[in-house]
Amino acid sequence: MAWYITLTTNPAVSLPCGLDDNQLPFGLQIIGRFKGDGALLDIAEAMETEFASSTELAKPMPDISKLLEPVPALQNLVTDAPNPELVHC
Repeated sequence: MAWYITLTTNPAVSLPCGLDDNQLPFGLQIIGRFKGDGALLDIAEAMETEFASSTELAKPMPDISKLLEPVPALQNLVTDAPNPELVHC
């Protein structure tokens, strides 16, 4: 439910924060005070710099080799489930 922060007009930023125990990416949302965009960006930059030096919190980089050749595993969203043998995750 991050969209309601936009309605308050407070600045918000989302930082990638590594991978969880299931190797899925997760992040941290930081919300600043009203019209505090500059301060929020400074804080986010400092946090991202600190996170980069941590093996647990560094921004996960995608495995580009998995994206080179598409695997059309899904023919029809309604009638055909993807074949798990063809999905490379």
